[in-house]
Formats: sequence, C-alpha cells, structure tokens
Amino acid sequence: ALWITLCVFGAWLPLEAEPLTLRSDMPMDAVSVYSLYEDTGGGATEVILSGDQDDAFTPVSERRSTLGITRSVWWIRLPIRNPSDQSLRYLLKYPFPMVDYVTVYQLSETRELLQVDLMGEKLGEPNSRSKEGYVSELTMPAASNGYLYLRLENVMGDILDSYFELG
Repeated sequence: ALWITLCVFGAWLPLEAEPLTLRSDMPMDAVSVYSLYEDTGGGATEVILSGDQDDAFTPVSERRSTLGITRSVWWIRLPIRNPSDQSLRYLLKYPFPMVDYVTVYQLSETRELLQVDLMGEKLGEPNSRSKEGYVSELTMPAASNGYLYLRLENVMGDILDSYFELG
C-alpha cells in the first residue's frame, strides 16, 4: 500500500524543468516551467551558482505569479540550450519595475559564468530599468547547454513576482 501511495503521489509532483531550447525566431513569451528557491538570508549566491543548491529548488510547472510580500531573496533557475551551430542573442524581460534588484546570471553547463547583468539600481550609472520593468540582452554560445539564474530582491520587503519572458 505504501508503494502504491508513493507511486500515485509521485505522479503529481512536478519534475525538473527540461532545458528551454533557444531559437533565432523565438517570439517574446512567458516562461512557465522553471524552478524556485527562497534564500531567506540573501547570502547564498556563491553556493547557488556552484550548483550545490540545485536540489533545493522547487520545480514550478505552471505560472506562479506572486511570491508574496517578502524580504527574502528569491532565485529562479532555468536550464537552457542552443542546439544551433551559431551563437544566439536573446532577451530576458522582467516586467516589474518596482523590484529593487534583479540580477541575471548565465552559466555554461560546466558552471562557467558567461554573463552577469545587474538589472537593478546602480548609483550613478545607467541601468536597464524602465517603467516597463527590466530587460537584459544575453548571448548563448553555439551548440551548448547552460543555466539562467535570476536573483530577485526587494530590500525593504515588498511583493515579488516570478513571471518573466524570453524571446
């Protein structure tokens, strides 16, 4: 009976997100399958980017809008791949301009840091924040797999949302 319960219950658990395949003709669209992690202390960046916390991420298989009012740092993890023989440029859009800090990390399959975009406020410097939110232009090397991590933070505690688009 325990085995049957585990099998039935296990069928309802979300699975790890399959890598999102990037294409040169990919329209800007919402990403609905990814994984989330709540970093309550806000200091887990090195551990997360090393991959040591990947098992702690919770897969999301449908649009989960709000993460609530929180002072925690939230992380979004998305495996990506570029099967083509050319590098591909693509955009990531996070449409919530009231979020204090949005940082995008793109890593190779071997965890090499390929790109970092500090999309939040940077004193005295221009940034990619507008009234429509944040936009980051990224490049994925040819014939490669990797990971996108988004770090979301509201310093004073406010509503965070996990909705984002790629195209």
